[in-house]
Amino acid sequence: MMKKIYLVNAVTVCLLTACGGSGGETSNNNDVTDTSLSGNVNGLLANNTFSITASGGGELHTQRLDSEGNYKFENLTPETQYNLKVQAKGYRQEAILSSRPGRVAQALSVAAQPTPDIDNVFLYAWQDDGQSVSGLEYASAVNSQIEVNVEGIEHEVPNIAAAQILYRDYHIVLDDSDSLPWTQAHAYRLLETMKQIPQSHCKDSTESISLPCDATKHNVPETLWTLSTNHIAGNIAVNGNTVTLDAQAFTYAEPQIVSLEGQRGRFYSKSLHHAAVSYITNGGKNLEAANRILEKRFGVSIDTGASAYHSTYNNAVIAEDRTPSAWQKFTPEEVLIVINQFEEMPEGLHTIRDKNDSTKGLKYLFRRDNAHDHPLYPDAPAVAWPGNGYIEFMEKAFKGNNLEHMQRLVLHEKTHFLWHFVLNRDLKLEWLALSDWYRIDGSNPQNYLEEQPYSADQNLASHTHGSEFNSNNDTINIDASDGWSARKTTNFVSGYAQLKNPNEDLAESVSYFLNNPDKLRARAPAKYEFIRDRLMAGVTYLQTIRDDLTFEVLNLHPDYVYPGKIKNVDIKVEGAAGEDKRITIDLQLHTTQENCTLESCLEGASSAFTRIFSEIDTFKDIHFVPVSENGVRKKISDRLRATFTLPDTAKNGWWAPAQITITDPLGNQRYQRSTDYGWQMFINNPTDDVIAPKYVDDSLTLELGDEEFIEVRDGKKYRTVDNCDGNPAFECRVIKTLTAHWDVDEDVAMKSSGECFSRFAHQSFESYSDDMHGSFSENIHGAIDGQCTVKLTTTEYYRSGEYRVGHLSMQDRALNHSSENFSDNHEMREASPKVQLINDASTVDIIMPEMDIQSCTGAVNERCISVTAAPTNTAMPNGETNVEIKYWARDDKAGLGTVSYKLRDPQGTEHFHYHQHENSHTLFFEGDATEWKQYTATVTLPVGSAPGTWGVASIALHDKAGNRKFYDFTETLIFETL
Repeated sequence: MMKKIYLVNAVTVCLLTACGGSGGETSNNNDVTDTSLSGNVNGLLANNTFSITASGGGELHTQRLDSEGNYKFENLTPETQYNLKVQAKGYRQEAILSSRPGRVAQALSVAAQPTPDIDNVFLYAWQDDGQSVSGLEYASAVNSQIEVNVEGIEHEVPNIAAAQILYRDYHIVLDDSDSLPWTQAHAYRLLETMKQIPQSHCKDSTESISLPCDATKHNVPETLWTLSTNHIAGNIAVNGNTVTLDAQAFTYAEPQIVSLEGQRGRFYSKSLHHAAVSYITNGGKNLEAANRILEKRFGVSIDTGASAYHSTYNNAVIAEDRTPSAWQKFTPEEVLIVINQFEEMPEGLHTIRDKNDSTKGLKYLFRRDNAHDHPLYPDAPAVAWPGNGYIEFMEKAFKGNNLEHMQRLVLHEKTHFLWHFVLNRDLKLEWLALSDWYRIDGSNPQNYLEEQPYSADQNLASHTHGSEFNSNNDTINIDASDGWSARKTTNFVSGYAQLKNPNEDLAESVSYFLNNPDKLRARAPAKYEFIRDRLMAGVTYLQTIRDDLTFEVLNLHPDYVYPGKIKNVDIKVEGAAGEDKRITIDLQLHTTQENCTLESCLEGASSAFTRIFSEIDTFKDIHFVPVSENGVRKKISDRLRATFTLPDTAKNGWWAPAQITITDPLGNQRYQRSTDYGWQMFINNPTDDVIAPKYVDDSLTLELGDEEFIEVRDGKKYRTVDNCDGNPAFECRVIKTLTAHWDVDEDVAMKSSGECFSRFAHQSFESYSDDMHGSFSENIHGAIDGQCTVKLTTTEYYRSGEYRVGHLSMQDRALNHSSENFSDNHEMREASPKVQLINDASTVDIIMPEMDIQSCTGAVNERCISVTAAPTNTAMPNGETNVEIKYWARDDKAGLGTVSYKLRDPQGTEHFHYHQHENSHTLFFEGDATEWKQYTATVTLPVGSAPGTWGVASIALHDKAGNRKFYDFTETLIFETL
């Protein structure tokens, strides 16, 4: 047996210490199911809290010896060979001993060594242990050890070479007083990690003969570092000068020699590195430290608030962006996401420059001001500009509750620079062939391979989704992809990859290769191999989920077949000119079964989605469902239907989709473009409205209402009352309302609901804006057609300070849309009016909600997180599975609000869910928000769900003051061939 990490298609990793052979066992016990390893250490004259470490397969297990020198490790990996090392000050281990679980190891012998205080001799020796770079060392005991005063308490630096260097170079004191002692292996792994991260008190070059770092001269504070066996979010917790590390972050911190699919290589993780970056940057708050890492390690810079950086905004493509007022600093959380994702890439791709001109390449990261959309690409969360050397991120890139998307987005945008500066023409042609990309107009694809991913021409529309009817093609010519289309329809990790062009396809694929390789490997194995072999120089990424947060799904007849291609399209538009149009669209898919049923419909689908566009880019989202049979809605079918209405003022003429995404219950998806099927949909609206509602200049107002006293029932406003004096019999709370008004020039009619929208932004760059919809009132000022009103209700938990409207938008009944951004000190934009919200400092909530992420042991009333699953049909499992997640959470003031989580299946498909608990939608938290409370989230996976190991990939918590906390339960493991 070997230690394995299972992935899709049965890929295995074999750690060479566990790939067979005797391993030097000292017992003939053949019980390989026993996961314990025990033994004794001889030669200790007195037990002075000595410890022993078992290391193997990247794992580190440490415990203290009992008074008799005995030890027993539990829960080890069967058949893995572990090296045993004694950590005993003043003693030398006679020989390296190896053993395996299920054995009783032979006794370890140690011998006392001379001390300089008594014997006038100091001895130190280091020996290669054949497994790790840290090796085996011993040193004479020194009575006058280095002692450091941290927060008024004296601490002794352990008698370990790496520990002494950590103190000398970084003022890190390893604290051995806790239950889990520091060992040579732990200290070495932390030291090597710290060396990789650029820091202000360390030299950039390692060629100098002087010491690399000078912590004393640069007044680096002394900090006390402890190890913990508890799970810690982000693997690190900082409390004043005390730093606690999750010991599990050390598991793959030191590269291990392994075999992956028959290839020998180095296997490691960046988890400890990410934790150290968090410490060095103070959780991302120290932007100078973060910028130093980005500059020295990746060749890019960010805005730290220094005025000298503002000149870099002159590189912006759009004229209105060449001013600091269009931009802001990255938030601390965003900084860590960017650094950590950049760090995951192979070192050869850390810095991207033109090989012929080092001044060209990725040099800057810009963050657009909160609440603003991109002027050219309003839907885009981020845009890469290779010709101008920067990536810009919008607030929407990081706002929300999808951590995995944020991580992949960073990798996606950087990959555009790979396309432009790293891939040559031949590699691009190879990539085109994998999905059979071609030019819709029949031109030679090679003529377009040097184009940048986005045009710098401001006059180009961001999307040209629709065009006039082309009788020669008998279809609508859709150019949402810059003129590209792919003949293959299933080997894509996302619809966006197939919708756009080969450049976007590569960016999406690389982001999944690093962040969710199982999905890329399952959907497009040839693309997976191309990226691994042609771009990553053989580097492979594996992603695991914490073992106790995984569960099994059973399915005797799994469906790995993609939904069938579109076979028939039937469109019916009813309604005369001047009437609303009632539209029915039927899709029929190719299937092998004549009668498609739930039990036998391999190519069937459970849903489909498309966005149809008019010739002026107005659009409507369309959802298809299986056609009902005898009044009963089917869960899966080869026939899908959508019914909807377009108003009589919608654009006259031809409407068409850019792409139709067809999905089955398993999550398999087929993406089909307009070139894959016939489509004609004509809307006969001769009196159409093609003019978008217009914001009336200088009409925006923002008001802060007086305190409003309300009675609260079930956490929501029930009625307004005069005051909260005299301890009323009901729950009485105070709210304040921000109200934005602006005048609208609309020539026909506004949309009936959701017609007005604005984003309310706080003065702090770390606080995300609030999205709110409002209403439209006609004929407010006579000549003006009407007025929008949007309100934001605030509670005592909201941040005090200045609020403004950063963005507003409007949509009329004909689906025409317009928007405005507002900025201070901007020549091309209005400044928003502002109001001051003042709340008592004792009630303001700026602390994130928290969850206890410890593993459950079965103890009564323990705070922990667990997941269980059971098939709904135990006799004939069909994938339908009841899943239950139990977790404990609390908040410091406002209370827990929205909770979401992601499940990841064996194919890498992510399944997003909200947990609807009793306080999900309340204005005020019902109960004591500060008390730990257990929550239970349940979901039933559909029939046909993929069999195998699923896991909880992440959970996002939001409180009722807008604070957010992500919990990521995945770990990325990296394999580099030797």
